[in-house]
Amino acid sequence: MTSAMLFYVIMPVAPTFLENVFSRTNETKSFDFVMKGEFPVNNMRHYYFEIFIFDMLVCVATVFVLGAVDSTYAACTEHCIGLFGLLKFRLVNLTPKISQNYSDLANSNYDQDDATYNFFVDTIKLHQKSIRFAEILKTSYSLTFLILMGATVIYSSLVCTLILLKGDELKDRLRYSGIFVGLLIHLFYISWPGQKLIDHSTGLFDDAYTNKWYECNFRTKNLLRIVRLRCLTPCQLTASDLYIMNFPNFAAVLKTSMSYMTVLASFI
Repeated sequence: MTSAMLFYVIMPVAPTFLENVFSRTNETKSFDFVMKGEFPVNNMRHYYFEIFIFDMLVCVATVFVLGAVDSTYAACTEHCIGLFGLLKFRLVNLTPKISQNYSDLANSNYDQDDATYNFFVDTIKLHQKSIRFAEILKTSYSLTFLILMGATVIYSSLVCTLILLKGDELKDRLRYSGIFVGLLIHLFYISWPGQKLIDHSTGLFDDAYTNKWYECNFRTKNLLRIVRLRCLTPCQLTASDLYIMNFPNFAAVLKTSMSYMTVLASFI
């Protein structure tokens, strides 16, 4: 997003600036505005520098706000993924040998089966906390994702249409193409943590039996079945339960945007 913003801001200025610097004539060409807007001044060219600074600050502030929100979202999701990674380590190492070390730390009077059982009970408690944390993430970002996904689909379709309309203006086509690429990268960026969360939460289903479970006692085996049953339901990040943040839906949004662009282009 930052690269797309810089490209969008610099493109109206850089070519004309270089042309004026290296021009062999005394003619000076005027710069283009960053955004095609109207300001309450008599001569916008006279206040070009002030308008350029204003437009640039608007673009920078917008991208910085989005970057701050996305960074916080990615950090929280990675923390949740780390919890599931810790669960995977505990499940893979659910063996009498590891549990014996756990019993030595907890209570030297525990036998090996009790140590394995108590070790697994603590693992289940961590699993429950991880699921609750994932639900908190889902609730916190649900409305944000709904607004963001709707705006992304509409805006990407409009940008593609502008690219088609600006067929004779290479500079504008490059600017809008940069915006479109930035939108796709941003959408991929927010979909990636959601896909990783799904993979790590459902991956525990297989991890639960990549250990010497057959050496555990009957109580531990029963708990293991319950954990595997819960792992069949993935932890997901959604947009008000209408859209799931994952790679298949990312591809579907891209396809939908292209379809809207085709429809709009047919009226041009």
